[in-house]
Amino acid sequence: MVIMLASLPPSGNDTTPITLLSLADTAALALATHYLLRLLGVTDADRAAALIFALPVIALSAGLMGRYDTLWATPVVMAIAAAIQRRPITMLAWCGLALGLTIQALLIAPFFLALLINRRVPIRLWPIAPLTTAATMMAAWCIGRPVFDFASASERQIDAYVALSFDAPNIWAIAQTLPLGGTPLLGLALAAAIGTTIAYVAHFSAQPLTDKSTTSVALLGILLMAGLLPGMHERDFFLANILALVMALALRDLGSIRIAALVQAGSILGLLGHASGIDALPILGAVAMIAATFQLARPLLKPAANDNPLIARTV
Repeated sequence: MVIMLASLPPSGNDTTPITLLSLADTAALALATHYLLRLLGVTDADRAAALIFALPVIALSAGLMGRYDTLWATPVVMAIAAAIQRRPITMLAWCGLALGLTIQALLIAPFFLALLINRRVPIRLWPIAPLTTAATMMAAWCIGRPVFDFASASERQIDAYVALSFDAPNIWAIAQTLPLGGTPLLGLALAAAIGTTIAYVAHFSAQPLTDKSTTSVALLGILLMAGLLPGMHERDFFLANILALVMALALRDLGSIRIAALVQAGSILGLLGHASGIDALPILGAVAMIAATFQLARPLLKPAANDNPLIARTV
């Protein structure tokens, strides 16, 4: 935690230190990805993890925009690694650290909630996550950083109006451009997100999860949350790019590679749309992201061969 807090963006307008620290955080993310790939049995994990540096979203977000999305993605990747190792205390600590760095980490929270229920982790251990979050926020406050926003490399963006999507490549980027005659969609968006979250947690808390399917389920969770919650930004899909790459490298099949390519395309179009102001780009990105979500969800949502949830959770 001390190392990550030391990587927080410096004050002032000089973007050079910010960019250098973003690249350093990218290196930390590559190391975390390497660790996860080793756990998943990827034999060429060294070369595979190096692909993190080649991801276009890394070049755009960390390299050119100087953003710190890699900072919170690293503890999430480590939390997934701890989950695969059946180490719930470590997993919860990493989750708490990620949330302490940015509120964006809540997008992956349904996955870890489902996993806690699935693995029957004692409730007495659950407070480890919020306690770690509080400790991280307190440490950041002690060094003069604002709570919940100290991992951002750019200035706080204040939106003058409420929108369903702020260049996020999701379904609401499409919906808010349709001539719906002023039909309020915010309530629908919230209902869809809440209902999907409940269904997601209920389904995967009762399904057996293998090591490799754990990453796929985590990816589906982030795609659903960032894809259905209103008010999302283009950067909220950052973690999906990392998990999609890990899934493709672990499974090495055409389906996972296609999903990873669609996620990358969707994120790139969203980032380019944000940078250029071209509204059509996030809409095109939304098409790719929705396609990736459906292709990923189809096999994961198939009922298990043994549909007894009590038996499934013990596997």
